[in-house]
Amino acid sequence: MKNLKVYKVLSYILLPFGGLFGMVALFGLLASLGNPLMMITFLIVVCVALYIFSSFRFLNRVIIQQSKSRPSLKDFVRVNTFISIFFAVYTLYSAMVALNHPDLLKTAIQQMMAMPQFTMPPGYNEASFLHIFKISYLIFGIFCALLLVHSSATLFFLKQYKASFEEV
Repeated sequence: MKNLKVYKVLSYILLPFGGLFGMVALFGLLASLGNPLMMITFLIVVCVALYIFSSFRFLNRVIIQQSKSRPSLKDFVRVNTFISIFFAVYTLYSAMVALNHPDLLKTAIQQMMAMPQFTMPPGYNEASFLHIFKISYLIFGIFCALLLVHSSATLFFLKQYKASFEEV
């Protein structure tokens, strides 16, 4: 029962992130159509947003309301869970590397600032960009850690409530 409470809290914490990822995916659609590598990233972001909302639906429909659901919901949640785990592990690793090696982050910021199309916003300098990037990586690291815990709990609850998935 305690695991279920933690799962509910994590689900509600992840919902705003799901909305943000959905908006990013919506705006990134046009940009990704012209670049195949960006299309893969776009699809992963869409899958993470879909995972967050479909796992919330699973929580409400199957666990809280204790009603039967179609097997397609189970399959949809399961597939998006694995993609979300991949995203979370990859992003968590990137965040850990960036936060543990600030010299790499500083080099990347210097290269970004050296690009001809880059214009420095007023009131910002290299140190402020470094601070912003560190905070961003910290937030993404925390988000991905929560996403990993939530994903593993989702797989556990999918097994526990497998009898609730039958043709309706």
